[in-house]
Amino acid sequence: MPIHEGLFRFSLLLLFVPVLLGAGFGFFLTWNGLRRRAELRSWPSVEIRVLSSEVESTEYRSWYFTRTRSWDFIIDFEYDYAGRDYRSRVRLEADVPGGGEPDPQVLENAIAQARRRLLEKLVMVRVNPDNPSETAWISEPAGRAQLRLAVFAAAALCSLAVLFSIFTS
Repeated sequence: MPIHEGLFRFSLLLLFVPVLLGAGFGFFLTWNGLRRRAELRSWPSVEIRVLSSEVESTEYRSWYFTRTRSWDFIIDFEYDYAGRDYRSRVRLEADVPGGGEPDPQVLENAIAQARRRLLEKLVMVRVNPDNPSETAWISEPAGRAQLRLAVFAAAALCSLAVLFSIFTS
């Protein structure tokens, strides 16, 4: 085997083994997430009563040390499950346009609109029947997770095909 061919195979090995490992890890995490989502969907749903909601602003340094601001809704709510009342709090990211320093009026309108959308979505919550103080919202559409699963599987299969061809030739 010429030296160049050996170096080429070794470089392909160095490239595709990490891709295979990363795709396998991503596939495993996504599969676990879909399994967890299926488990959460089996929990019973109960209606909630919103006690209070507030918006909290957080400022942090992001990529290239640019100042970024995000907004979170903090919602206190209560619900009834199996004849008992429970209280809980959830922090959900607000979808506010305008970057780190939006116009105050735009920010106020965006927060009001996001709060309405969020509170409409939070009418029902899933409750863990084994631990009724644990609640869950399923926020990401299942299609996104399934698409991620397919991408990871395709990357893993392509990497396996390349590695198989390296070792069988």
